[in-house]
Formats: sequence, structure tokens, C-alpha cells
Amino acid sequence: MKSKTLATFLLCILFLFVGSSFLFGQDCIDDDKFYFSQNHINNFPSSYPGCSIINGNLLISEANLGNITNLDSLNQITTIKGDLIINDNRKLNSLAGLENLETVEGTLVIGISDSLKTVTLSSLKSVGNLIIGYNKTLKNLNGLQSLKHVLGDLEI
Repeated sequence: MKSKTLATFLLCILFLFVGSSFLFGQDCIDDDKFYFSQNHINNFPSSYPGCSIINGNLLISEANLGNITNLDSLNQITTIKGDLIINDNRKLNSLAGLENLETVEGTLVIGISDSLKTVTLSSLKSVGNLIIGYNKTLKNLNGLQSLKHVLGDLEI
């Protein structure tokens, strides 16, 4: 009977350690990530399964004109503890894929995305700094309705 109780106890402890990463988000990237192609973005879920917290900066900027068209594969990210820079993406028309992002502790930059029509960061609650500029077709910021805290500079 004692061995069954001990086995049950150990199973519960194991579940708590393994399950906590799913319940509270998994830190998965401890350095800066640079995505210069759609292929890099598309491979994110398979390269970092369950990854929701990036402990560095994330840069999304196309190396070849028109290469990045969507961010759909980044939908598991909830927190970026550094900067998020989405810059110089000529064919990106939406930030869909980042709709689960809640916090950017550093600076969020959205710039030089000539086709960007919507921001679609509906879960974003807090950023360190926010800079949005040089997006020719962006007409409004309706996708930022949940943003409550800009802790530093705001430039639009």
C-alpha cells in the first residue's frame, strides 16, 4: 500500500513539473531571434513546440522583397521579454498570428510595411515603448483595443 501511495505522489509531482510549462507558458528562446523569410516564420512551431515566451528580442524583416506575407505560425507567442521589431516587410498586410501576444517588455516597432492594413494585436496589454510609422496603408489602430500600458515612449 505504501508503494502505491508513493508512486501516486511521485506521479503527481512529475505532473506538476511537466504540466506547469503548459499552464504557465514555456520559456523557450533565451537569445535574440531574427526572421528574414516566410520559411523561418513557418518553421517556428516545429522548431519551438509549445514556446510562448521569448527571453530576448524578435526581429521580423524580409531579406528579399515581398518574402514575408504572414505571421500565422507565431500564434503561440504570448510574451517577448525584449524588443519586437517588425520592420521593412513590403507584402505583410496583417499582424494576424500575433493575436495571442500579451506583453512586449521592450520596444514594439511596426514600420515600413507598405501593405499593412491592420494591427491585429488584440491581446496586447503592455509594452515598454511603442513606435508605429511609415506604414502607407495603415489607416487605424483598432487592433490595439486591449493595450492598457505603454511604460515609456509612444510614437505614431
